[in-house]
Amino acid sequence: MTLFKNPFFLGFLGLYILAVALLVTNGVYSPAEPLFMLAIFGVILPAVAYFFCRKCTPLFIPGGIKHGEIVLMTLCVLGVMAYLVWGSEALDQIVFGLIEDTPRSRFFVDIGKKLLVFVIIPYLLFSRMFGYGWKDFGFSSKLRTVLAARYLALIGAMMLIYFLVQYLVGQGAKPLFSGQYPLTSILLGAGLLFPLLILEVGLVEEFFFRGIVQSRLAVWSGSEISGLVMMAAVFGIAHAPGIYLRGAGTVTMLGDQPGMLVTLAYSIAVIALAGLAFGVIWAKTRNMLVLIIIHAWVDLLPLLPEFLDIFSL
Repeated sequence: MTLFKNPFFLGFLGLYILAVALLVTNGVYSPAEPLFMLAIFGVILPAVAYFFCRKCTPLFIPGGIKHGEIVLMTLCVLGVMAYLVWGSEALDQIVFGLIEDTPRSRFFVDIGKKLLVFVIIPYLLFSRMFGYGWKDFGFSSKLRTVLAARYLALIGAMMLIYFLVQYLVGQGAKPLFSGQYPLTSILLGAGLLFPLLILEVGLVEEFFFRGIVQSRLAVWSGSEISGLVMMAAVFGIAHAPGIYLRGAGTVTMLGDQPGMLVTLAYSIAVIALAGLAFGVIWAKTRNMLVLIIIHAWVDLLPLLPEFLDIFSL
């Protein structure tokens, strides 16, 4: 099925156009800003990912969908949404009733919470109910296979592209490039933070949104394109309740109290695009380790200044 004959792609495209129109109408963005983000995250990065993956062989081919998998996947997505809205703070009350609440302890507690909600619980459910193992989610103990030359080239290319994007247009990494931190601190901090991001963002988001959501939807729909665009929509919409209910509008340029429609529009027009390149890589390689490494790198520079401050590096 070609791209512009795929009903799920056309549906997502229609939602995206409506979302951008709503954001522009409400003055959140100028017309040029969403088009720029679309060009970078919706076209260029997925195209680069596809180019470097075109000769890759998937580590495994998913089998047929089992009865009840989509229901369980949906319940897991709803659980993640509930966690983003209420669960994180509820777990904090339990944990920090036992240990001291400091920026350093909170950093590690956040990693543990995400691993529990996004990885451990979903894996146990799919493993116990449907018999899946780690190999069914793109993991392998054969490093010479998962890090073969073609995959290393893919990792290197994506790292370079994302570094250039962050250097040229990124906001979070600006303090690193403006001389606010000495080079020795940056190198030390990066060396310490990167393996932690392997767990916090790499494993957490790739396992859940690519290994579970995209894989199940692709098999259910019989199309990798359909699975990709549906995953992007789920990824964006899953963040909407948290942004709306927890007052995250100041972070996302939506204002102090964004309306629900505007929040949904932002989730579709901005957040949903962020995972497209990763979705392309997953569809072409089924190599979870490659995705985890690239994703950890993508978040390294934007999160490094806060890490340096927390740990006084």
